[in-house]
Amino acid sequence: KQSVWAWVQSAAEWHAVQDLDAAVWPVRGAEDVGAVRSVLQQGVSMPLVLACSAGFAPDALADLLALGAHGVLVLNDQTEWV
Repeated sequence: KQSVWAWVQSAAEWHAVQDLDAAVWPVRGAEDVGAVRSVLQQGVSMPLVLACSAGFAPDALADLLALGAHGVLVLNDQTEWV
């Protein structure tokens, strides 16, 4: 079986991909942190991985992981945002 992951950037997109295997949500600032926090507080039914730049707000990421995010994908200088 192939695993299908989605790249989501909003709560609406998150809700639209619930039939997939996992989602990656880029976290670039306070607005993204707030949106992800809101989704996590409602509970997640599939893995949600955060994508961020190296060194991005470690306290905010720790908070999101404690709320139920499943991991952090750290994007480096060789990785492009899409």
